[in-house]
Amino acid sequence: MPGVPVNCSATWNGCERNLCTFLALATNVFLMPFYLLHGRLMTPAQAGLVLSAQPLVMAVLAPISGGLSDRIGTRLPAFLGMLFLALGLFLLARLDGASPLGQVILALAVTGLGIGIFVSPNNSALMGAAPRHRCMGRRPGGRRRAALPAALGAHRARRQARRLREHAAGLHPQ
Repeated sequence: MPGVPVNCSATWNGCERNLCTFLALATNVFLMPFYLLHGRLMTPAQAGLVLSAQPLVMAVLAPISGGLSDRIGTRLPAFLGMLFLALGLFLLARLDGASPLGQVILALAVTGLGIGIFVSPNNSALMGAAPRHRCMGRRPGGRRRAALPAALGAHRARRQARRLREHAAGLHPQ
């Protein structure tokens, strides 16, 4: 990988795990819509609803897993995350056109469970393994520097949404 020094061997295992997780997630995100739309003959809205099981579980568990890994270390949560990811992928691989919808949602939720548990501890381990002098990411005040553009962007988005609502209601002709 360009830009990664060869002597950072402590981070290679974490990079490999991140790559495997990303490939599993990308394959899942790419193939599941085809399965649901063409194999199960769902509408796009129905397929989107079913597919939302995975990111919802990920969104709930990632912060919990990150906090847990800060207290007990990264190895156990990362291991459990990969274990659940493997189980979820196994369940997804066993689906066919006659599988009950609950089984599809369960398989996606278990996959989301695995990724949600795995990603935070693994990223923490990667960042912790990098030598201090090589870290170019977070510096003191980094959160404050990132918060200002985010707040300005949110304010701008709210203002634009209000203009769109007014325009749709005929209150703001353009």
